[in-house]
Amino acid sequence: MKCQMYLLLLLLISSLILSAADEFSTIHGELGGSVFLHLKKAWLLNDGIIQKDNTTTVGRFKNNFTLVHSYKTHATLFSNGTFRMDRSQESDSRNYTVVTHDKDGRYSGTFVFQVIITIPPVYGVLGSSVFLYQKKGNHLNCSDLIWKKDGSWLVTFQNSTPSFHPENTIKAEIYPDGTLRLDNTQESDAGNYIVELTDENGTMIHTEGHHLILIEENKFEIVDGIEGSPVYLQLKGGNMRESSHIEWKRGNTPLAEFKENNTGYHGDSKNRSEIFSNGTLRLDSTQEHDTETYSVDVFNGDGNIIQHGTVRLFIISYKETTAVSGATGSSEFLYFGKTEFQNIYDIRWKKEGSLVAEFKGPTPHYYGDYGSRAEVFNNGTLRLDETQETDTGNYSVDFFYKNGTKNKIHTQLFLIDAVSEPELNYTCTPDGKVEFHCFLEKGADPSFTWSLNYKTLDGNSAPHSVKSQTLVLKDITGYVVCTAENSVSKQQSPIVFYSCEESKEVHPVYVILGSSVFLHAGNENAQSTSDIRWKKGDTLVVRVKNDVPRFYNDYRYRAEIFTNGTLRLDSTRERDSGIYIVERFNRHGKLLCTEAHHLITITFTECPQANGSMGSSVVLFLNNEDHIHFSNIEWKKGNSLVAKLKDSAPHYYGDYRNRAEIFNNGTLILHETQGTDTGNYSAEFFDTNGIVRFKWITQLLIVDTEYRPVVEYICLPDGKVELHCLVKKGKVLVFQWRLDDYILEGENAFCSVKNQTLVLKSRHPGNFVCTAVNQDMEIRSDPASVTCAGEKPFLLILCCYLYICICYNILRFRS
Repeated sequence: MKCQMYLLLLLLISSLILSAADEFSTIHGELGGSVFLHLKKAWLLNDGIIQKDNTTTVGRFKNNFTLVHSYKTHATLFSNGTFRMDRSQESDSRNYTVVTHDKDGRYSGTFVFQVIITIPPVYGVLGSSVFLYQKKGNHLNCSDLIWKKDGSWLVTFQNSTPSFHPENTIKAEIYPDGTLRLDNTQESDAGNYIVELTDENGTMIHTEGHHLILIEENKFEIVDGIEGSPVYLQLKGGNMRESSHIEWKRGNTPLAEFKENNTGYHGDSKNRSEIFSNGTLRLDSTQEHDTETYSVDVFNGDGNIIQHGTVRLFIISYKETTAVSGATGSSEFLYFGKTEFQNIYDIRWKKEGSLVAEFKGPTPHYYGDYGSRAEVFNNGTLRLDETQETDTGNYSVDFFYKNGTKNKIHTQLFLIDAVSEPELNYTCTPDGKVEFHCFLEKGADPSFTWSLNYKTLDGNSAPHSVKSQTLVLKDITGYVVCTAENSVSKQQSPIVFYSCEESKEVHPVYVILGSSVFLHAGNENAQSTSDIRWKKGDTLVVRVKNDVPRFYNDYRYRAEIFTNGTLRLDSTRERDSGIYIVERFNRHGKLLCTEAHHLITITFTECPQANGSMGSSVVLFLNNEDHIHFSNIEWKKGNSLVAKLKDSAPHYYGDYRNRAEIFNNGTLILHETQGTDTGNYSAEFFDTNGIVRFKWITQLLIVDTEYRPVVEYICLPDGKVELHCLVKKGKVLVFQWRLDDYILEGENAFCSVKNQTLVLKSRHPGNFVCTAVNQDMEIRSDPASVTCAGEKPFLLILCCYLYICICYNILRFRS
């Protein structure tokens, strides 16, 4: 309303002075921007005066130009005759009159510039969020920042602290850079919003305005265009029969019009746009700066607007990433690597055009049934839990940036049922063959592979026949495994040792590399047994006949067999892994029974205790060796899963989902640690057959930082160093000191230890650690090294000593 009154006043003043003006022109500018009045050089040769509304003197020129005080800070006259006003305000919307006189003081002419300062429109959808940001202002250069709505202050931002008007009813949030976000917008939120920046002296250094127009969602259209490609902006539901004039605007600037079957274009759109009779506007060779809100008005023959439309155009950077495949019932991550997120204000995920999740400012929002099983992170990553087949589809994410631009990334998610653990059954046929069948409870598009005695069977041959889920063997004995897999999973059946007289499932026996293991033979028919044979595959390990054992190969040095048939292997090696079969025979050579064991050797490492402070990040098992060749790595706390890396895809469990990271080399990082994270942790590394090959265990202790000891030291003048172990909180019974891996205690030539004080009798390199011990826990300090100012390197001192000794001996010899 205020702006309309200014315009009416301008028209009135213009009508009064226009008849007296020799030249008249209209200049348009935006609030907070710069306005240029192009004076003719010929005028500057005369004496002249510039007045605002014929009352207020802006400046005078005679030989050189002089501005009055109120305009000195934001106006400049250039040598080419251009007069520029910066940081324009609404009050600058006036008529500026230039009156000139010749050298003799005679009147020579009057020239009028009509300056119209407008507030650029910003369009938003009712009920949604709208961002109002500075296009040119720099919040880092200001001391105070204030937002006003229709002349009344809404929020101030001073010393990084926001303060909202006590009677404010608008749901809003302000960011450190001055951007204002309005949430759940209502009709009453529409209006003029002005931001003012002032320096520490209270001088205004920048101002900008936004005329917020809120439109119902069904009347507001969003169009995405690819840079360099044409885009069409259409008028929906237009009544072209009654129209005589159609006008498109970009923001507040006329762009194109269709009137009485004639077209007209403005600005840079002349060479790359076309307007059609149905109101559609086509923009060619689109560029990033074409991202803007466009409006269209349809006029009837009387010049009245009969229809209005609004289109928000985004010229986007479009990227399509590799499709993601996953298993139903699992957690899947849709992640796009490094993206510049510091200027992003909104992240919006969609599936087939329907909203899944949205990150507006600091708060995520979820839609539909994704609310309980989705999480979007502030770097744009989307995680879907408990995935279903219906989650398969096309996904896209829009990144909305502070400057009003948008990027779009598109991907596809394919979900199928993972294969279950195969069940293996077999039948002995009358012709002496054995027919195996591999059954699955679930699993989409599975393929099957078979192995006999650890060797893969493929195709058909004389002793075997393979056909998908069926295996037929003839005149072969041993242990059989069926493996089922599809594009997202792989499972192996238990190993079955078979014969047509009996069959037994082979269960794994784990042994730590280098230790001893017992393989039991069972007691069945033990009294009638006269011959016991242990084999690894087809190779004899030991045979006991008539109570006399005979060992083979190197087993004779590291194996022992007991009277009940139990075999003990000592100093186990990696190649000891395999299937061990024990056979019992009676004195007539009849096979009485068999027993099979799958021996698996694993490397077991106990890592040092890890310590962390509450709220910090802790690294467990940082190792340089890359274990990516393991198909599965599992971290557990006690018996509960923390994280898993399967086929290079991470999975997280429980409350670790939001604060754990697992890497290809097995390293686990816990962020934002809590007291409940204290406990025993283990990492297991599985090979492609699902067998554990490496296992690491460690302990994690999370304590309050005030309980953690801190080492401080003092360098004494006599060359000694005094170290103190300080604990802010908690009762400590005993203090222990270490230098690297050596325990320091008592009194000796090197040091003196008295509970929490350690005195070094000479300076020594290395890391000193203090451990505070009480009845509940042991807490170690961070390593501390001693560096005293002015100390000489040891080698330099040694060299000087040797030099003195040599010189002394030479002088003594000469004397």
